[in-house]
Amino acid sequence: MPVTLFIGPVIAVGFGLFWLFFGRRMMAASDERYAEYRVEPLAQRLGLRIVEGDPAFNLMQARDVQNQKGYDKKVGGRVGRMLGDSAKELRVVLQGAPYGRPTELFYYAYSEAKDRLAVVFVRNEFECRLSLQVPMDLPPFEIVRRQGRLAGMGGGVVPAKPEWDLPAQSFGHPELDERLALSTTEPRLGAYLATVVGPLLDQRYVHIQGHGRVIESRGSQDATTFWVMSIEATQAVLEHMANALAGPVNAR
Repeated sequence: MPVTLFIGPVIAVGFGLFWLFFGRRMMAASDERYAEYRVEPLAQRLGLRIVEGDPAFNLMQARDVQNQKGYDKKVGGRVGRMLGDSAKELRVVLQGAPYGRPTELFYYAYSEAKDRLAVVFVRNEFECRLSLQVPMDLPPFEIVRRQGRLAGMGGGVVPAKPEWDLPAQSFGHPELDERLALSTTEPRLGAYLATVVGPLLDQRYVHIQGHGRVIESRGSQDATTFWVMSIEATQAVLEHMANALAGPVNAR
C-alpha cells in the first residue's frame, strides 16, 4: 500500500489544526488592532443606533468570519432538512438620522448549502450599503473608481463594476474625471457633485449610487475592509451630496 495514502490525511489534519489554532489567534489580534470598527463604537461615531447585530462584532473581519462560520441553520422543507440542507448568515443593521436625514448601514451575508449525491450546491447572497434618504426624486447616477494607484499607498485601488447602463458624464474637472467615473442620465449633475466628491479620491474603493429618493454607498464582498475603513468619510460625502442636490435639511 503506497505510503502517500497515509501521509496525505496526516498533512491535511496538520494544516487543519494549524489554522484552527493560529487562525483564531490572528483573528483575535486583528479584532484588537481594528477595535474601532466593532459595531458599537462604529455606530456611535456614525450617530446611529444598533437595530440588529452583535455590538462586539468587528465589521473589518466580516468576510473572514462568514467564511469560517459553520452552517448552523437548517433550511428547506421536510425533505431538505432530512438531507441536511443548512445555511449561515451575518446581519448588521444600524439606523438613525444623525444629520436630519434617515440613514441606514446594512450588512448582510448569507450562504446556503445543499448536498445532493456527493455534490454540494452553494448559494450566496450579499448586500452591504450605507444609505440616506432625500426629500426629492433624483436622476439615477453612479460613481465608481477608475483603475490606478493612490499616492503613498502600496496597493492599487479596487475598482467597482458599474451596475447600471447609464451614459458617461463629466464632472467638469480633469482630476475628478481622471480618477472617478460618473454615469447618469442628467448631464448637469456632474457640476453639482464636483464640489463634494473630492474626498473620494483618497479611498481605495468607491461605489456610490443615487436613485429615487436614496443616495448610498455600496460595498462588495471582496472590498469590505476598504469600504468599512472609509465609512465615516463616505458618510460625510453622502451628506454633502444630499445638500448639493436637495438643499440643507434646515433650509426646508
